Amino acid sequence: MPFKSLLLIALLVGEAASAREVLVFGGSERPWQEWGTVQAIDLASRPGWLQPERISPDENLSLRALAEGGNIDSPQPSVRGLADPQAGLGALIDGKIATIFPIEHSRQIGGRIILDLGRVFSGVYQVSFYPRIEQGDRFLRGYELYVSDESDPLRGDPVWNLAARTTRNEREVVTVDIAPRYVRWIMLIFTSPLPWEIAELEVYGQGFAPQAVYTSNVIDLGGLATLGALTWAAQTDAGGAIQVTTRSGSTSDPYLYYRRRGATLEEVSKDQYDNLRENQQVKRLDLANWSPWSPPHTTSGSRIRSPAPRRYFQFAVELVSDRFAAAAQVDSLAFEISSPPPAHEVVAEIEPKFVIAGETTPFTYHVRPRILDDDAGFDAVELSTPTRARLSGLTIGGTPTEDFTWEATDSLLTVRFPNHPVVKDGVLVELKFDAKVIEFGTLFSSRVFASQSAELAQDVLPGDASIDLNTNHFSVELELDSTILGNLAIAPNPFTPNGDSLNDRMRIQYSIFKLVQPVSVEAAIYDFAGRRVRALFNGMQSSGFHAVEWDGRASEGSLAAPGLYVCRISVDSATGANARAVPVALVY
Repeated sequence: MPFKSLLLIALLVGEAASAREVLVFGGSERPWQEWGTVQAIDLASRPGWLQPERISPDENLSLRALAEGGNIDSPQPSVRGLADPQAGLGALIDGKIATIFPIEHSRQIGGRIILDLGRVFSGVYQVSFYPRIEQGDRFLRGYELYVSDESDPLRGDPVWNLAARTTRNEREVVTVDIAPRYVRWIMLIFTSPLPWEIAELEVYGQGFAPQAVYTSNVIDLGGLATLGALTWAAQTDAGGAIQVTTRSGSTSDPYLYYRRRGATLEEVSKDQYDNLRENQQVKRLDLANWSPWSPPHTTSGSRIRSPAPRRYFQFAVELVSDRFAAAAQVDSLAFEISSPPPAHEVVAEIEPKFVIAGETTPFTYHVRPRILDDDAGFDAVELSTPTRARLSGLTIGGTPTEDFTWEATDSLLTVRFPNHPVVKDGVLVELKFDAKVIEFGTLFSSRVFASQSAELAQDVLPGDASIDLNTNHFSVELELDSTILGNLAIAPNPFTPNGDSLNDRMRIQYSIFKLVQPVSVEAAIYDFAGRRVRALFNGMQSSGFHAVEWDGRASEGSLAAPGLYVCRISVDSATGANARAVPVALVY
């Protein structure tokens, strides 16, 4: 898809050196149709709103197949050779009764035709086919008709459901009525001998599209900006839902482009890529400069999960429904930004790395910013903790500081030092505190902000904050004396299960210690809302090294949505339950 960078100079680079803004999409200033692309979205029926397309019960959906990216084909070579759009299989979906599929060139009983509508349509209730009017006696007397809305997770072929079967059809116009259902593929198997012909193959459905997507263009924020809350105004029927995903980057295009040369890939420009043949084109997400799509936001008002500060931003709105008559509709979407950010980047790491579960442990949290140009700086740190923490000291730039305030809840420690703002590059801030860790792999994530300003807080990243530490992370693990589950090794991470045989599967390796007999082990993938996406292993294992793989598919067999997930390994032994969870990324 084309990505158009949109510079918000009037909003962000005016006279004010610092600004907090709310950018609204869907209104008169940024109308939907000018700021993104759509798939199965209806922008006309309710001007100013995003809503899924609604299919009329009298529309022949087969006429849409080619435009929707579908096709009409056959697994039999003798039939496939007739796929010419004008004279072969294409004649069945051209809307012209005078053109026919010339079956006499395929002299076999049991031949089959497969129509791919390009996407899943809702409420499909009828399939019809018939010969030319002047050849009414040449109708098909024996056939089998199958429909499908899902593909096999291993082979990728449609999972077929029989809709009708007969060897004694006496009707010129065959009309197969089926219970309304979601359908993408239709397969017709002909079981009667010649002579017969088909002029048109028609498909009818009704209701809202089960999945409709609006994808914004790449939005240029005019400079590094911090991201805040994501909100939307919407109406949702029972059975409909809204999911918003985001991603951020430091370049104007999220992708890298390649020319396929046999087994190798050669990087090319976007213009060169567009001029390649389709079988030569390979497009990959630029993971060095762009984040993958975030886990979906399902509730308005949550904080944007994509990395910041970044200059470029993109969002996608997905309207989903599990009922033919249900729809989710979005009037407008807004997100907060502030620019300039406190720093170009802030990294942190924590010590000690290993602790004993449940014991109060003294920690030192090292925070170091990269402050350049017009970055605003910060005078407060907000730290997530697994239990209520107690601050014991603060050092800024190597000097112990007593002029600060702090407060703690069961999950948050906030430290403010307004008289000692950090505005210079590389100044090390050290927080000393006591807390208990009760889970393996606990993350002490944090944010920095200016306490006297309305600007947004900036996420802190794991990194090399202290030259005395080599962890480069702010996760804490339990001592091996308190766990029987060893380290996880995951590669590749991110991975790209797009079928090109490169990084299509993620391998998760782990070790189990100190067992005298096999124990119950479970390996599974979860989304960030805690829902299980896929069980990878559930059984008994002994001490040693083990590995499982994830092919990117959910439990029902379909490819999982791109974004961040959690790989969790749990061991249930006589000494208790042990578990580890590690974020993993799936991209296309």
